Amino acid sequence: KLQEQAWMTNFAQSFADVPLMVTFDGEWGLSMRLKYTPVFPKNVVLGCIQNDRLIYEYGQEVARQCKEMGVTVNFAPVADVNRNPNNPVINVRSFGEEPHEVA
Repeated sequence: KLQEQAWMTNFAQSFADVPLMVTFDGEWGLSMRLKYTPVFPKNVVLGCIQNDRLIYEYGQEVARQCKEMGVTVNFAPVADVNRNPNNPVINVRSFGEEPHEVA
């Protein structure tokens, strides 16, 4: 639950002499790891969007949500290139199959 996660983060921070680095692997937002949070498209879908402003706003919203949860580092987005469509790990986590487009 979202409130419980925020509470745990704040509780842990309250005991720290220096701010804790709270990290998260949220390639498609908080919903990648937390239930009951807004669901965004996977990177493979975002890679098809040609509107840079829309992608920028998406990134801002993911960052806002991470900040609200106390996340200081989100290990996303990644620059994986889906060179092997049968790879079950990268697959939809990649923005595409062409390195120059993924970059």
